[in-house]
Amino acid sequence: MKRIYITYCWQNEKIADILDHHFQQVGIKLIRDKRDLDYSSSIEDFARKMRQGSYNICIISNEYLKRINCMYEINQLLKDDNFAKKKFCPIVVDTSSEPIDFSPTGIENYAQFWKNELLKQDQLINSILENRNKGEQIKQLKKLKQYTMIFENFSIC
Repeated sequence: MKRIYITYCWQNEKIADILDHHFQQVGIKLIRDKRDLDYSSSIEDFARKMRQGSYNICIISNEYLKRINCMYEINQLLKDDNFAKKKFCPIVVDTSSEPIDFSPTGIENYAQFWKNELLKQDQLINSILENRNKGEQIKQLKKLKQYTMIFENFSIC
């Protein structure tokens, strides 16, 4: 059985609901974090499972490109060695007063957004006095570095 995952930011949940409804009408169940992630799992577990999916639908919005959990999901998909062979369906939606900009300048703006988040995280780590309290913050810092690299290597085919 084909496993179809959908990733979206919660601000775009209504769009995901509409897609989910249409897929259900033809007998296809989309796998969604809010519905299919059990209470003991994390978003990280869900994102790793997405790599095992046959298909992945991604609702991309300006909000999506600036949410840490969304970027984690995309980053996990990109880590899949078979990503290019899998069916990946990006759906770009414009839902905010700040539309998505895939021009070189727009992509640089997203990269700069994540660089700023990286800087904030670095400052937070430096403000924590005890090393034993820095572990989670350092993990977050590593993730942010990866998200910055996504946009630095971004290109439209």
